[in-house]
Amino acid sequence: MQNSIIMNDALQVRPVGIDIEEGAKALKSAISQETSRLWHTQSETFTALCDERVTYGDVVKAIVGFTALMAVVFLGGYLMGGVVA
Repeated sequence: MQNSIIMNDALQVRPVGIDIEEGAKALKSAISQETSRLWHTQSETFTALCDERVTYGDVVKAIVGFTALMAVVFLGGYLMGGVVA
């Protein structure tokens, strides 16, 4: 009885069905559709907090903007020789 796997035989086996290019294209399409759907989905938490319609896309834009502002403040303070944080 053989207890080891022969790597040459394992490398020659190809799965039957969809090829790699089609799989990558299908995965990219699915990710794009899900991202688009989430971008326009209403965030119930922030909608309740702000009393207006807020989408996840708006939340992401606000977080990215705040992070960029904090990066500018940090770099500005560091370059001016001050103590940051």
